[in-house]
Amino acid sequence: MSNSSSILMEGSMMKRKTSSGLLGSLANKYVTRYFILYSNGKFVYYKEKPANTANITAASGNATILSKHVGECTIDRVSASKEVPNSFYITVPATSVANGKGNGGKILLVTNGPGEFTQWILAFRNVPPPTAAPAPRSQPAAGQE
Repeated sequence: MSNSSSILMEGSMMKRKTSSGLLGSLANKYVTRYFILYSNGKFVYYKEKPANTANITAASGNATILSKHVGECTIDRVSASKEVPNSFYITVPATSVANGKGNGGKILLVTNGPGEFTQWILAFRNVPPPTAAPAPRSQPAAGQE
């Protein structure tokens, strides 16, 4: 991560964790994680809030990189009558998962109220789109310089 990336938004949210035990996908558990969205679009979380968020980077050893760039993800608000209020799904494509770890997927995140919900949605919208890789320069054919 470059030093030019700053923290756009950070805070605790609950993440739905689906058990793969006897009950399969019917057994849902919510775990609290500390999330950080960086200005370069990287979205990471920690099991606990880091002691000093001002000096951490997404490359810190205990960070889980949810997405290399949230601009490649889909954010969908969850209807309060369907599941949990102040929550949203983030769908992470397999191509946005860092270092080839994981396979992407749809993750339910629950904020700490309507104010934080709005702040997270606005922060996701304020991330600049991912930059496309520069097109390879074509080499002039022999004798056409």
